Amino acid sequence: MKIGCCAWSLGWFKDSEDSIKIIGEEGFKGIELILREEKQLKDYYTEDRIRKIVEMNDSYDLSVSQFVIHSPLLEGLVNENGKKEALKTFERCTQIAKELGTDIINTVAHHLPGLSAPAEFLANYVYTYVPRMKKLAGKFRMQLPDSIDWDATWKNYADSIGACADIAGDAGLSFSLELHTYGLVANTDGFLKLYDDVGAKNLGINMDTGFHFAQREYIPMSIHKLKGKLLNIHARDGDGLICYHQAPGFGIIDWEDVIQALKKINYDGFLDLETDFYEEDTERTLRIAKENLEKLI
Repeated sequence: MKIGCCAWSLGWFKDSEDSIKIIGEEGFKGIELILREEKQLKDYYTEDRIRKIVEMNDSYDLSVSQFVIHSPLLEGLVNENGKKEALKTFERCTQIAKELGTDIINTVAHHLPGLSAPAEFLANYVYTYVPRMKKLAGKFRMQLPDSIDWDATWKNYADSIGACADIAGDAGLSFSLELHTYGLVANTDGFLKLYDDVGAKNLGINMDTGFHFAQREYIPMSIHKLKGKLLNIHARDGDGLICYHQAPGFGIIDWEDVIQALKKINYDGFLDLETDFYEEDTERTLRIAKENLEKLI
């Protein structure tokens, strides 16, 4: 196992080069890079920029653990009308991923179209008041679309994920799907059903321990369920109440048990630290979390 870090943990809009410098100097072994806006396909991930990123990573002996596509850029996967364009975006990103030198391309499972909640970030809505709320709600309540055909929605989404897996496979890549609270695929058991329905051997999961913990999964048990399908890990902690974006060791997850479970299934991938921005303490927080995990590994 190796410890990496998500570039955006140092700031959502920070350029990759700035994050590479900090993450490399802190002694991490890997970094996750992201396509956060569609315009970056043309004006950021250029041939020259990619070459510079690869050279910087090599200078710090950093591997790109996976290349992430911000899920709103693939929203069309949820419906037939937008699927063609979404798959084109996905295919272009597989080319970028290959040029960056990673073996894994990633995105987050989408939500049911029309689902909404008072929270700015839907997956954070685990209580009547959480960080970045749009408004205080007296009851725990979300808004569902007027009509739901779950069987058709699931079939379409499984077909979309299968198409993405095929595109990734043609590029020699694995495709990792991350699960968020209330997603069409939200938890470990949901992913196992998707995996069976899709039937693509290069499909796997990027386990975000924070979001699995928010849904009351016991992380070591989920790790055993996912043996052979666990491609990458976003290592996050939670307080068990309303915050699930903490750095490992800053919440109540027992990381010793987590690491032991990973060893038992012979996981040899990355644990990438992902956390909300801690203002001026971010680098110190990541350093402490890294040191704590390294002692357990």
